Amino acid sequence: MQDIFEWGVAMKRSSGILLNIFLILFGFTAVFFSFEGNQKLLVSLLDDLTGGEKEFVEMSYFMGDDLTYHNGRYFSWDGERISYLDHNSATLWSRTFLFDEPNLKIEGGRIAVFNKEGEIYVYNSEGKEIFTIDMEDKIFDARILDGDVGVHLKNDKGETIIVYGPDGTEKLRNEYSDEIPLGYWKDEKGELKFSVIDTADGEILSKLYSENEQEPIFSVVDELILKTFSYGNGSIILTDEGIKLFKSNEIKWERDFPLIKDVAVDGTDIYVLYGDNLEVLDKTGQTIKKLTNPIEYKGLHNHGRYVIMYGNRDIEALRDGEIICSNSTGGRIKGLTSQFNDLIITMEEGVSVMRIKDAEKKEQEDEQ
Repeated sequence: MQDIFEWGVAMKRSSGILLNIFLILFGFTAVFFSFEGNQKLLVSLLDDLTGGEKEFVEMSYFMGDDLTYHNGRYFSWDGERISYLDHNSATLWSRTFLFDEPNLKIEGGRIAVFNKEGEIYVYNSEGKEIFTIDMEDKIFDARILDGDVGVHLKNDKGETIIVYGPDGTEKLRNEYSDEIPLGYWKDEKGELKFSVIDTADGEILSKLYSENEQEPIFSVVDELILKTFSYGNGSIILTDEGIKLFKSNEIKWERDFPLIKDVAVDGTDIYVLYGDNLEVLDKTGQTIKKLTNPIEYKGLHNHGRYVIMYGNRDIEALRDGEIICSNSTGGRIKGLTSQFNDLIITMEEGVSVMRIKDAEKKEQEDEQ
């Protein structure tokens, strides 16, 4: 009897240890895939498991104005009230803002509501207030930067950009009196970049700053620096005239593209959308493929190992420079995001959640 009792105690301890190991692994997995880069890695791995002909398949659709999808749920905004709803449209929580002309920014489950008079409120996806600030200057714009919050202020003396951390702590403050901030963003490595215009010498001088540098890391005359994209050990700089490969503090090569719209980087391939054309470049800047689009497209989006090209209503998935599948949405497209292997298409009339699947598999699912 004593042996049986000791055996039962040992089994109970083993079960407890196994449960703790499972909970630790589950928590690690949840944290790991909470980052967008790791979500894209999962999409890429899932893509590699299947082959053959592909097609867009709509998994779900949420109808309504000013909706933002988030992990199977979505935010609704009516100009005063923000509501968080589940997939059955049941309200999980809501907040109402009574100040004049509130503006809303949402990204990655972080919500910022602000007005021009200087008030800003920041919430998480559970509706918990993270921080609130009443600024002395007018807020020109605000944006979510991978959990951080950037605020662009203006007054009679100049402009200021302040970046707050996830808890509301001020991380960075840039004040401009003689220069004009054109834009700011985080690149794929999570580093803040700033584009600034200087017209003091009677010419347009566009400067690129990094959060870790006091002096500009790159300057160009008569072009506007719009964005940067990480590319190996360097960066692709997008301007209103074309693109440049910036590496080791110098320009390695540059290409001009008329009416340039967007850029996407996929491995060593560089996709450039301009006019009614799409070109794919190699690491030396040489064209390896060129497509002329029969309809107008306005942007590019990385979705796992696919590059999505989208227009007002149409989308195409490309891989290795080849069009894999196409689709025409029922509404006017405002923007695209990715969550795991879901492609989230935000439209003026609602949100469509799509996946890229094998055509044969889709047919089998329909038959069942």
